[in-house]
Amino acid sequence: IVFAAMAMALLQARLSIPLVKEIFDIELHSVWLTKNTKFPVIITVSFLYGILTSILPALHISKLPITESIKGAIRKGSSKYLIQKGLIIAQFTASIFLISGTYIVWQQIEFMKKYDLNFDNQNTFSVYSYHGNFKEEDQLQQKLLNIIRMLHYHSQVASASFSRAVPGDYWDDYNAFVDAKEPEKHIRMRQLTVDPEYFKTLDIEFALGGNLRENNLHGNKGGYAVLNEAAIKALGWQTIEGKQLREDTSTDDIKVLGVTKDFHYLGLNQSIEPMIHWIRDSLTNNILTVRVNSEAGQKADPSEVIALLKKEWEQLSTFDPFDYFFLDKSFNNQYKQQERLGYLSVFFSLDAFIIASLGLF
Repeated sequence: IVFAAMAMALLQARLSIPLVKEIFDIELHSVWLTKNTKFPVIITVSFLYGILTSILPALHISKLPITESIKGAIRKGSSKYLIQKGLIIAQFTASIFLISGTYIVWQQIEFMKKYDLNFDNQNTFSVYSYHGNFKEEDQLQQKLLNIIRMLHYHSQVASASFSRAVPGDYWDDYNAFVDAKEPEKHIRMRQLTVDPEYFKTLDIEFALGGNLRENNLHGNKGGYAVLNEAAIKALGWQTIEGKQLREDTSTDDIKVLGVTKDFHYLGLNQSIEPMIHWIRDSLTNNILTVRVNSEAGQKADPSEVIALLKKEWEQLSTFDPFDYFFLDKSFNNQYKQQERLGYLSVFFSLDAFIIASLGLF
């Protein structure tokens, strides 16, 4: 029985390596299954284990009367029988808890993936446009701006924009700010630079203001910015009219152009912190994001737009081949750790159930 179990274990281990690699993103090698030098060790261990596990039942049976040994009888009233029965019940109870926990974990993961994030990541894809990825940087910014203008006129493109990062991958970049009229009000905000089309591209709604293109985005020394609702709540503002914001080390006023409704720029496993988006016109040295038009309730087909963009990209002499990623898949990558926990729960639940069933049978 031990040798049969060992053979099954070796086969299971060999077959599970690709699956474990994919789920847990770790490198595993089956060297110990291919080098013959290891098999004598495995055989020896199996033999010793078989001997050791046989000693206890052999000693127990040798103490029973011969007639009871032949019948395989066990005194049902004995404490050993009650312990055995109790252990089986405990194993099934543990299995039920593990299976219930596994169900809850997967329900939670699905909830996070389908939750309304207050922005559109279903019909968008992004391309890295860092200037260092291009061989010729002369007039590169103008060429990228021409590409985005072309996209704006494309019938399948809802909007396109440049930004330093995209939701799901916002940097841990913070700065301290103060209310210029009440300097004792300090607030620490995460910050990100985007172009004026960023909020339209991701379909992020504004609670206050938001007509960014109506403003001349040049001339204000303190710069131009958009806050989120969490930021104005932390500042104690009800409106942005007549309000002045400054960096705590500066005397220049920041012109606040609007306030977005709170959206989950990081996963649902993290709270929405006060956020300031710096608005910079003609931004190109970052990430290009494109949202494709879609019919109500359906996912858009971006293949035509991607093919067009690839053709334009190849004319820019890049070091790396054209590559893109879909924003919804990129955003959901944050939940890899929870998914791995879910897979572990499935494996442990299955093992616990099998062990409990073996005890019962």
